[in-house]
Amino acid sequence: MNGAGVGDSNQPQIRIRSLDKTSVDFVLSNTQLSVANSLRRAMIAEVPTMAIDLVQFMENTTVLADEFLAHRLGLVPLVSHNVDQFKYTRDCTCAEYCKDCSVEFTLHVKCTEPGTRVVYSSELISSNKDVVPVSDDDSRGIILLKMRKGQEINLHCVAKKGVAKEHAKWSPCAAVGFEYDPHNNLRHLSYWYEKSIKEEWPLSKNAEEEKEADPDAPFDFKAEPTTFYFNVETVGSLDPQQVVLTATRVLQEKLVGLQLALEEDQNPGAGANMEDAEPWVSFKIASLLFRTLSKPIANALKQQAKSHEIFRSLCINVAQVAHRTEMNWKMKVLGYKQEKIRPLNDARAIDAGANFLGEAFIFSVAVSLIFAEQIRSRNQARRRRDTVDDRLEDLEEQVSKYRQDIDQLEQERKLLRDEIDGLAGETATLSEMLMKVMDRGMKPPVRVDQKTVDQFLDGKDVSLTQSKR
Repeated sequence: MNGAGVGDSNQPQIRIRSLDKTSVDFVLSNTQLSVANSLRRAMIAEVPTMAIDLVQFMENTTVLADEFLAHRLGLVPLVSHNVDQFKYTRDCTCAEYCKDCSVEFTLHVKCTEPGTRVVYSSELISSNKDVVPVSDDDSRGIILLKMRKGQEINLHCVAKKGVAKEHAKWSPCAAVGFEYDPHNNLRHLSYWYEKSIKEEWPLSKNAEEEKEADPDAPFDFKAEPTTFYFNVETVGSLDPQQVVLTATRVLQEKLVGLQLALEEDQNPGAGANMEDAEPWVSFKIASLLFRTLSKPIANALKQQAKSHEIFRSLCINVAQVAHRTEMNWKMKVLGYKQEKIRPLNDARAIDAGANFLGEAFIFSVAVSLIFAEQIRSRNQARRRRDTVDDRLEDLEEQVSKYRQDIDQLEQERKLLRDEIDGLAGETATLSEMLMKVMDRGMKPPVRVDQKTVDQFLDGKDVSLTQSKR
């Protein structure tokens, strides 16, 4: 697959330059450096895979110490195409591990012939055919250790689901090549050379994708890279395209979670009051504590069931009842003739009953936490509704108060309008009187008696006679 590209011209684009079984080379363009770097980090540390996490040694007479060999086993890549079918151990309700959250491996090799016996990763026997050590078609996998005659290794491993930010053994990538601005047009190498940039930083093949800027042209200090070159090499646990797609999905989930958190933070009614935060955090901590303690308590119950006489009898009775019920149901479903069911021996009955008690305790804890969470959610929703109702009442009171203030202001406005109209009439009268005074002032002096002045002040027309000299 060469030269394939997807995306709108205005949106981020991906152009795949090469793709094979363990690596992919592609170009990401029309995006920012932060987005490209987030994709790189997600591919390295956020993509889940399966890896050996627990190792139990029954026999080890080789020259390698248990810790050294356990570390080598943890770094063996496992095929993880169906990793989404498994749960994280922290999300599983089992006591230690089960088929829903883990895969078991066994290795038992003894060297009985002279010379050196090489043990490969392909000799690990898996309980799940879909999760096996990675190996090429023409090889036996990774060399785990070498033994001489008489040496023996016998161990049991448990592989679990995880991500590389917890431990590097879960990383699906052997290396992630990442480059931008191959011609150094943005001058990001100006302080990273001794004598010559071109000699100490030779151009890569990615330089063919871009043009070199004119060295005499003015430098754009606001320029940012928009094209990024990736070369992802996997360890074989996942296909390279699956690594890129899973990393993209992880980034989308993180962005959606951030968006929802911002919307909840900006919504005044979503969080109710701040005093609700402390009970919520306390409940979460208590739930996590109960969940963590339930597993060792269940293991303790199993041990007590095997050693304590009362628990032993209880386990035997529970196991026998469960065994009879299961066998009757199987014979009925399969259409077999009903026959007398042979009871379990005491050892098997104690083991089965102890496991049943342990699993029943964990199940009861999980059910209790679910009911407690539902009750807490209902109470929180009720408190939110009460808070919203209180806020609505406060808003209605404020609206009523504002309406009263508006009515009062409207009355005051009418009074002021009447006063303004009265002042406007008086102003017009004074203007007319002033015009008459000015008009009279342009003529010869006249004689005015008291009667005429009174008539003039009353707004009546008066006739003035000129004075004789």
